[in-house]
This record gives sequence, C-alpha cells and structure tokens, in this order.
Amino acid sequence: MKKRLCLLLLPLSILFSCAEDKAKPADLIAGEKMANILVDIHLQEAVIGRTIHHYDTSRAAYKQAHKQILKRHAISDSAFKHSYDYYLAHPDQMDKIYEVVLDSLSLREAKLTSQGSKGARTLTVDTAAVE
Repeated sequence: MKKRLCLLLLPLSILFSCAEDKAKPADLIAGEKMANILVDIHLQEAVIGRTIHHYDTSRAAYKQAHKQILKRHAISDSAFKHSYDYYLAHPDQMDKIYEVVLDSLSLREAKLTSQGSKGARTLTVDTAAVE
C-alpha cells in the first residue's frame, strides 16, 4: 500500500516541483530590444568563431564581448538572463524574436554581398583600365 502511494505521489511531486512561474520577470527586455541584442551577439559569435581558433581563448573572448554588448544596450546580465529564460519558456514569443533576428542578419548579409559584388566590379574595371 505504501509503495503504491509513493509511486502515485512521486510523479505528482515532480510535476509540481518542476512547474515554473509563468509570470513575466520585472526586468523583462522588450522583444524588439531583445532581438537587437541577439543580432549583436550572433554577429560577435561569428567574428570570434572565424578569428579565434583556440577553444579557451574564444570562450574568454565571447564572455568579454557578451559583457560589452549588454553594456552598450544598457542591460544588466541578470535582466538578459531572466528575459532569455522567459522567452525560452514561451516559444511563440521567442519565434517572433528570432524571425526579426534572422531578417536583420539576412538583410545585413544581402547588403554586404551587394557591396562586395559592386567592389569586385569596380576592381575589375580599374584593373582593366590600368592595363
């Protein structure tokens, strides 16, 4: 009898202990600002990933860059963590934020690609004029 009761109560206690408070944190970062911060973070991750090849060094560089990004956006580390955790618990809102992030990164890529192709054409024209 006690064994059955324990088997019944154990999953219920785990269920209730894992239930999170779904209330918004007091320092929640607005979705648009969160998207801007995430764009900066992903850009910095790409730069570090392409330029620093040692794991420990890149990890230290990323931590420093993360602090600088939050400082530039006037956001505390705890506010970012609370907001990120909140948005992770609300995937519909996180999806909307990442749609903005992906659109922004795609737009930047398109601008750089078009600038690169214009520069290549100019370089080709300049080289031909010299010969």
